[in-house]
Amino acid sequence: MVRSALWAAAAAAVLACGTAEASSSVSRPTTLVTRNTVVALAVDGARVAVRVSLKLKSGVVCDSALFWRPGGKVSRIPKRGCDFDAPSSAFDSLTLARTRLVWVDHVYGNFSYCYGPFTATLKALKPVRIPNGVCDRLDGGQDSDWDFAGTGNFWVARSYEYCDDCETGPPNQEDNVKLYSLTGGRFAKLASLPNDTRLEDAEDGQILLRQGATLQVVDTHGKPQASVQLAKPPTAALLSGNDLVAAVAGSLLTYDPATGALRATWAMATGGRFRGLAGGRALYVVGNDLHLLRLSDGQDTVVATVPGLAHRQAHPQLTRAGLFYVAKNHRGGRVTFVPTAQLPA
Repeated sequence: MVRSALWAAAAAAVLACGTAEASSSVSRPTTLVTRNTVVALAVDGARVAVRVSLKLKSGVVCDSALFWRPGGKVSRIPKRGCDFDAPSSAFDSLTLARTRLVWVDHVYGNFSYCYGPFTATLKALKPVRIPNGVCDRLDGGQDSDWDFAGTGNFWVARSYEYCDDCETGPPNQEDNVKLYSLTGGRFAKLASLPNDTRLEDAEDGQILLRQGATLQVVDTHGKPQASVQLAKPPTAALLSGNDLVAAVAGSLLTYDPATGALRATWAMATGGRFRGLAGGRALYVVGNDLHLLRLSDGQDTVVATVPGLAHRQAHPQLTRAGLFYVAKNHRGGRVTFVPTAQLPA
């Protein structure tokens, strides 16, 4: 087993008052240190968007987002989520594909009011609202909501209505589900989907959807390509290249996304939580241990033990470029990037 000593020499990029210094090399682990609480990560390749949160003395919570390329500078999106008197949150459903970010904001009162979606790029950091009739109350939106998935230049979005008192179907279901592509700053509808259909992942023209215990891979027109029926709903399901992996009952089930054929079943260590998939390897977490499991033969390696490892929204993530993880401390958080060359083959 390889332990966290592998990265004992990690360089640090320190963020304070909107300025930063970063290591000029990405051949070794690099760490971004922030004084704010790290709420969530959105990664693509060797880039990461970091949602951070600061609670003011008044009790108001201010959300911000940072864009970081390890070995390069840190940029802050010029928007903070503390513009409202009512409880609110910004940068919800934060998603990164190449150098473009997309997210929605919410204000909470009698209902959860959705604003956006907004997008920004590394070259144009000022947020721009994507026109739509779904969630922006300023334009008479329908109180629906959004989430997103994508890598590189491939983007998809899902809109839905959250129903906690439906006339038909189970409580707390998601109704009126629609799937869109995001092209040229506009949404183009791909398909209407059955209620409670979730958007799990998207990559290279393939979209992974889930309805209960059924996984479905569809193409860029929403046309089904492959379907997988699981014994129970997975705790996580991800798509990467020629691999589709679902976590069910403590095991990782690997499938061919083109046919839905089962390739192998690999057991995770007790308590394992599936968090990432790239380059023929699955990332899962047990306590503070980060595991990489090779899908070809099931070889399982603990690559680090990280005190204060974040587990929820800011959980570790794996890309073809490397591994990102967050370690929390009493002053904020530390986002570390480990290049693929430093990980077990």
